[in-house]
Amino acid sequence: TLVLGYQVKALQLLGSGPQLDNCVLCGCNGSHPGFSVRDGGVICRDCIKKLGPEPMDPLICEPDFDIVGILKYFLEHPLKSLETLALADPVEAGIQRLLRQYIGYHLDIRDLKSEGLMIDG
Repeated sequence: TLVLGYQVKALQLLGSGPQLDNCVLCGCNGSHPGFSVRDGGVICRDCIKKLGPEPMDPLICEPDFDIVGILKYFLEHPLKSLETLALADPVEAGIQRLLRQYIGYHLDIRDLKSEGLMIDG
């Protein structure tokens, strides 16, 4: 969890963090159940509907958890407070998968060797 928080904070500091407040497609600030890696942030229910049911863009996900709330929590709290935060394994895996896709797409980094060092070491 600490590594995920660090990655989110680093992305934000680099100016490449995801848009978490408004839909990246239409700009509305309502409910945002989806996340578009390609477009760089949250997307609203109406825009998801406009995209159609299939074929669904593999870079758009509709997570089973409040990803926006978790990412905002990471950004609003110091890393020290994330040391004791424990996310459920499926939630942590989902955020990790999303961040890897996001970093891979926006920073063109497909394999984060430093992440392996932090996790394994």
